[in-house]
Amino acid sequence: MPRVLPASDGPAYDAHGPCRSFRGATECGIEWDEWVLARALISPASHVLELGARYGTSSCVIAKAQGNSGRLVSVEPDGSAQFYLRYNRLRNRCNFAIVNGTVGMRTPMRVLPLYYATHTRRANLSRGDAAVPNLSISAVEALLGWRIDTLFVDCEGCIERKHFQRSSPVTSWSIACAVY
Repeated sequence: MPRVLPASDGPAYDAHGPCRSFRGATECGIEWDEWVLARALISPASHVLELGARYGTSSCVIAKAQGNSGRLVSVEPDGSAQFYLRYNRLRNRCNFAIVNGTVGMRTPMRVLPLYYATHTRRANLSRGDAAVPNLSISAVEALLGWRIDTLFVDCEGCIERKHFQRSSPVTSWSIACAVY
């Protein structure tokens, strides 16, 4: 089961300067628009699935918008970012669970470089592609013990490529808010 840290406020960080409080992230301002939306649309009662956590800068903003309630699960398939995601969660005292892999995909996925980050594509197992771990949405909800009602998407193109839409039963969810 994903480990969740106890709730706490933690230090503030500068959205328009270097990410002094976040290892791995080079510029916090790149996420500013997502932060504004998270603060405006996510409440302490929200149960959030975040796709594309990377280093956890937006994860921490979402957690703070929720009052660090622990009702956030952040998904990151890139193994090279996961150390920093866990470190930044601890350092900034942000309360959220982490899924190392993908959520809701029916086909095996692999991680590829994309500018400063990465993205996922279908894995060709017969060609020897290494697939990242995958959990169904119902499995994530069962592990956490609550139903997801808010979707926060920051995964650079996962919706455009329709991997998530085509392979997930999104229509069966009770999504009250989707931030993309």
